[in-house]
Amino acid sequence: MAGKGGGAWKVAYADFVTAMMAFFMVMWLTSQNDSVKEAVAHTFQDPFAVYVPQDGANSNKPKPGPTTNVPVPKQVDDKDKKARRTRRPTLLVTGDGTQTRIGVIVPFAPHSAELDEAARVALERLLPTIQGKPQKVEIRGHASRRPLAADSPYADPWALAYARCQSARAFLEEHGIAPERIRLSQGGVYEPLDSAQSLDDQERVEVNLLNEMTASHPGAIGEEQLSSPVAVSTASPAAER
Repeated sequence: MAGKGGGAWKVAYADFVTAMMAFFMVMWLTSQNDSVKEAVAHTFQDPFAVYVPQDGANSNKPKPGPTTNVPVPKQVDDKDKKARRTRRPTLLVTGDGTQTRIGVIVPFAPHSAELDEAARVALERLLPTIQGKPQKVEIRGHASRRPLAADSPYADPWALAYARCQSARAFLEEHGIAPERIRLSQGGVYEPLDSAQSLDDQERVEVNLLNEMTASHPGAIGEEQLSSPVAVSTASPAAER
C-alpha cells in the first residue's frame, strides 16, 4: 500500500501532538507558583511592557504558614492596579477609531516646542516599552491652526510641528534610543486626535512603536515588516509630509 494509501492519518496525528503539547503546557503552568503564573499572564496581556512583580524582591519568598514567620505581603487593591495600568503606555486609538498603535501622546504648550514637565513624564513612561527593541519609533508632530505670534521663531505651523518632533527626538536619544530607530513625520494641522477635537487644539506629538525593524537589525532586510501580536494598524496612516 506504499504510495497508494491516504494521508489523513498524518493530519489526525498532527492534531493529537498539538493537543498533547497544549495539555502538557497547561499541566506545567498549573504546577507553578503564583509569581510565575502572574508573569505568564502579564506577557499575554502586554508583551511590550516591562514586568514588575507585585511583591518586588520578596516574590520568591515562601508563603506564610504555621512553621514560618514570613509576613503576609501587602495586598494591592483594584484601584492601585488600575492606576498602574493607566500609567503604562497602551494602545492609542486615533483618527476615526480604526488606527491603533502602541505609544504615548506628548503634550506641548501653545506655540511652544519646549518639553515641559508633562511632556517629559509622558516620554519617560514610554521609555521602558521601547528601550532595547529592534523596531523603529515614529515621532509625528502636530500643531494648531491658531495664528502664531509676530515674533515667533517658527514660520508656520509645519515648522512648529517639526520643532516639536526634534525636541522629542533629542530626549529619546539622550535616554539611549539609537538615532537610526527614530523616524520623524508631520501631521501638521490636519490630523485631530479624534473627531471631537478641534483643529485649533492640537498641541502634541505622538510617539509610537512601529511594527517595522531597522535596516541595521540582523533579521531585517531593508525596511522589512515585523508582525506584532499587539500593535496592529487596521488603516493606512496619513501620508507623511
